[in-house]
Amino acid sequence: MALTDDFEKLIKPETRGDFEKHKNEWFPRTDTDEHKAYDKRKPGLFKLEWSGNGMIALSSKTYYCWGASDKFSSKSAQKARNKQILTKEAYKRCLDKNETISCQNK
Repeated sequence: MALTDDFEKLIKPETRGDFEKHKNEWFPRTDTDEHKAYDKRKPGLFKLEWSGNGMIALSSKTYYCWGASDKFSSKSAQKARNKQILTKEAYKRCLDKNETISCQNK
């Protein structure tokens, strides 16, 4: 899920009470450092995986994220071997012009 604003600003006013009541069942608590540390590793909660300026998501497990630090994944392509090929521009060409990206695995 990608959002362009703070998640809590998206809650409708008429459902705000219900959201506040059940928020800790879905999202990590932020009220104390102990809760924050515990919920960081608690399974089943929605946690922030990455935050940045933009993202190109071609399909499941095939994406390029950019911002303070870049992050990318390409299903079944070896990252270290194809680092020069798997660039933001290549993902953008694939999205806009329907070009394929050819990678080489060992």
